[in-house]
Order: sequence, then C-alpha cells, then structure tokens
Amino acid sequence: MCRLASYCVYDSLRHSVCTLTVPGSSGRLSIRPQPGERLLVYDLEAYLGEKPIKRPDFLLIGRVGEGPWVVVLVEIKSGRDWKKALDQFREVLPALGRGGESGGDQHHQECRNLLPLSRDHRVIAVVVGQVGRESRKYSRPAPDRRWPEKRQGIPWGVKRVRLASPIAGKTFPSLRDFWIQIGVLPQFQREA
Repeated sequence: MCRLASYCVYDSLRHSVCTLTVPGSSGRLSIRPQPGERLLVYDLEAYLGEKPIKRPDFLLIGRVGEGPWVVVLVEIKSGRDWKKALDQFREVLPALGRGGESGGDQHHQECRNLLPLSRDHRVIAVVVGQVGRESRKYSRPAPDRRWPEKRQGIPWGVKRVRLASPIAGKTFPSLRDFWIQIGVLPQFQREA
C-alpha cells in the first residue's frame, strides 16, 4: 500500500458522490461518477504535510471509459487572488513531477498502480470558486478569446500543465461532464 493511499478522501468504488470543499471558503465542487468512470481524490495538504511549499487543496486521478488517465490539481478559492492560485500550482509541481527536487520520483513510484499508463496521462490545474478582482484582467471579452495561461499552460521542465479557466462551484452529473467543462473531452458535446 502506498503512502498516498492513506490520504484518499474519495473513491468512486465506495461512494456515489464526490463533494470537495475547504473550511473558510464558499467554493465547492461536486461530481457524481457514473458506471465506467473511475475517480480517486487525495488531500494534498495532508499528503505533503510539513513541506514548506504552497500547494493546491486536492489531487484528483480519474478516467472515463477507455479514455486517458487525467490528473487534476484543484484549488478551491473564495475571493482570494488568481496569482496566488497560480503560484500554488507552480510550486507544487516539483513535489509531484518525476525528477522533481521535492520527492516527485517517490510520488510517481507510489502512483504507478494508479496510473498504469504513466506516459499516457494528462495533468490539468483547476481553480474552483471566486478568485478576486485580479482575475478580471483575464476575463474573456469575446466567447472565442482564451485565457493566456489556458493556451500556454504552466511550464514544468519540457512539459506544460494545462490550466483550465476558473469554474464556479457546481455539481456535475458525471465525471465525463466535468472532463468536458475543463477541456479534457472537447470532442463530446453536452447532452441536452
């Protein structure tokens, strides 16, 4: 049993609805995985413990059907600024990425059974809830304009971690719908 497993706060094989919140924040994310969908959620605060690094609140590992494994870093904000959220994503990457200076190799070793196709997974960072007035400069004046970070992602070595636009706290009827919202499955359209 890997150390990461002891910080699992949700497993879709045991529970029907995943609801993520943090004390002191009005941000909330709720997902109801359907048959054929797999979702595991880990408490990053507890997993990384006393390490003096900023970190987002949760680590999600999921898969829809035979699609790619997806790793989602989730930061739940409520009125705090966007830059702090980005700093948290950037600073946690060395602790989770392979070859990172803060134990990334250990983390990858622990995750090898969770992500059997370790070279075939995507990593996405998501802010849930309000992120304060600093986010206004990233707001889209037209529907086709993308957020700069969404296009470029957060650099990590030779890779880029994709950054999804902030989402309001809401309930998703399936993991597939959540993947669509954050851009993992753009080829699928929402069912009416």
